[in-house]
Amino acid sequence: MTRADLDTILLQLGDFGRFQFANYVAISFPILFSAIYTLTYVFTAKDLEYRCRVPECEGAAGPLGDKGLVQYLPDWLVHAVPHDGGGQPSACHRYAPHTWNGSSVAGGCSADLFNKEVVRCQDWVFEPGQMNSIASEWNITCDENKWQLSIVGTVNNIGLFAGLPFAGFWSDRYGRKSLLFYSWAVTCCMGIIRSFSTNLGMMLTFEFLDAFFGAGVFSAGFILALEFVGPDKRVMAGTVLNLFYSAGQVVLGAVAWAVFDWRWMLRSIYVPGFLCLLLLWPTPESVRWLASKGRYAEADSIIRKVAKFNRITINEALEDRVDLVQVKGEDTVKQTDAEKGLLGKSRKISREEKSKGCLAEGSTISNLLATFKSSRLLVRFINCSYCWMANTFVYYGLSLNSVSMAGNDYLNFILVTLIELPALLAQLWLMGVFGRRACLSSTMIIAGACCISFLAIPEGYLYTRLTMFMIGKFAITISFAVVYVYTAELFPTNVRHSLLGYCSMFGRIGSMLAPQTPLLATINESLPLTLFAVSSIVGGFFSLFFPETKDKSLPDSIKEAEEIGNASH
Repeated sequence: MTRADLDTILLQLGDFGRFQFANYVAISFPILFSAIYTLTYVFTAKDLEYRCRVPECEGAAGPLGDKGLVQYLPDWLVHAVPHDGGGQPSACHRYAPHTWNGSSVAGGCSADLFNKEVVRCQDWVFEPGQMNSIASEWNITCDENKWQLSIVGTVNNIGLFAGLPFAGFWSDRYGRKSLLFYSWAVTCCMGIIRSFSTNLGMMLTFEFLDAFFGAGVFSAGFILALEFVGPDKRVMAGTVLNLFYSAGQVVLGAVAWAVFDWRWMLRSIYVPGFLCLLLLWPTPESVRWLASKGRYAEADSIIRKVAKFNRITINEALEDRVDLVQVKGEDTVKQTDAEKGLLGKSRKISREEKSKGCLAEGSTISNLLATFKSSRLLVRFINCSYCWMANTFVYYGLSLNSVSMAGNDYLNFILVTLIELPALLAQLWLMGVFGRRACLSSTMIIAGACCISFLAIPEGYLYTRLTMFMIGKFAITISFAVVYVYTAELFPTNVRHSLLGYCSMFGRIGSMLAPQTPLLATINESLPLTLFAVSSIVGGFFSLFFPETKDKSLPDSIKEAEEIGNASH
């Protein structure tokens, strides 16, 4: 039986029956939670507003403005702490006191208590009404220490980068469901342990392990959710899964807003994650994976259970296909497991097919080397890798920097992630009408232009700036969705998945760099958005060199891939 035979069987089970719906819903929740877990560092390592503590006037106490016991901006503060041109107190410097007896002044502080010598702060008062993050709990303050906040997001993305090969190995060897179930359980454990971290080193260790074991959750869930969905419903079903992912980020913003403490935020999102294991337990293993491993009886059993659940009677022809019967004929040559085809039914293999190598492919490395011998495909791959890196850099960078804008941090984050929902729906229509190249190029250029416009709008125009920021996130979300589809259509079949994976790995470089951009804001506030704008606009122009793939057949050979976009193709 060929791969097409299995596709025919799955198609006869129904496009989107009762089983497909139940399986789809069960896997959608882990995908939603995986989005939450991916960006927790936005809030756990959130930078806060603070000022120097002046023990001569207010004593020494705990963080977050002493829970309201200490006034954040008292009248006397102007005598004790330098202020900038906007009237804001210095975060890390204060005026040195004259001789002090160690007790605070009951009636306030006068200018006579301080001289004009500026010294470093030793303790801080955090503005009330802010979330308790690791910045306030471990006194991670001032520009020279901000790397300790930004490194959390980078470590998370390094964990994802390192975990992707591990997830691929586990998935290919032990199965998609096995990867999804066990990695999910470990991820939830790592998140809960992280909430009990006693120092930055412990937190970074479990941040890495969380991301490492959770790296393959989305891809494994995506495969399992769509495997039984018919071709006519597959594009829309995939888009809805992406909508669940974006909705997860909205949920993260809402939970952070409601809980206001990084430890309890982690516990409140990771403990419910264990409930997803109850949904995943009855989820069947991938039929294609089982068949590829020669476990035909298990694959056959799953197909029959799906048919029964969907109340479909398997007809005689289909029954004959899924029965594990060895067909022997005098003209049939001795067959390997691969030649038996999916679900174990033998088919007659001609010697002519064998001589042409129709059934065997070269190794992945030899196929990649052959592909890269084509200068056209090599340049295309380099271009794709840059576009991936630019997309991840801008996409995650805008999400991270949304909490640094003026206004309510949590509302800004929710709005910026909420805009992804209509963006994902819009990309379906845009790709169908305008094609891949025009859609990718225009949205990347628009995203970059929005970043520049945001910087040009005066700070007083809060809602205008927020609107421009959201349009930029809308555009880069469309671009991110398009580049995923586009990459899969630009390369030949035997290296398509490998090159898509390599482009995605290069993309992780962008997501690793994005958490470091707040450090640039300490040098110049406009630097992060300037970098986002430049990288996005350059990627938009580079994407014009891709051939258009709309309404084109997927290339099966290197020659076909090279000829995409030619008038004769």
